[in-house]
Amino acid sequence: MNQNIFASPTGDNAATAPRRLASEVEFERLLQSGEEDVVALFVAPWSRSGQRIAEDFAERVTRHRLAGVTIDVDAWSDLARRYDVTALPSILHFRRGQIAARRIGEMSAADLDDWLAEIAPPAAPVQRPRRRS
Repeated sequence: MNQNIFASPTGDNAATAPRRLASEVEFERLLQSGEEDVVALFVAPWSRSGQRIAEDFAERVTRHRLAGVTIDVDAWSDLARRYDVTALPSILHFRRGQIAARRIGEMSAADLDDWLAEIAPPAAPVQRPRRRS
């Protein structure tokens, strides 16, 4: 199951949001489900570099078949503190509920693509029916 969650408690970014994060508890449940990798982008409305990467984030995590969450650190400051987010933008990759990788600072769309390709779980091979001769 691939989910993309773009989070703001006020819902002001709902136009790009297939689903809104309702609470920190919901985020923790997503992490603890262990069903899939989760990539969380921590940004703030005042961070220009964060806003630039946020524009590409949804498309990129979908392309790499990862669950994506964008978290506004001003609105969800407890989450930012819990995961030791001290610089923006920060991207945390969670695997089985634990931080598996962290990327801090501005990056281009191509760099984001490359990084997500490194952390994305391998896709299952496509089984093709054999032709009968």
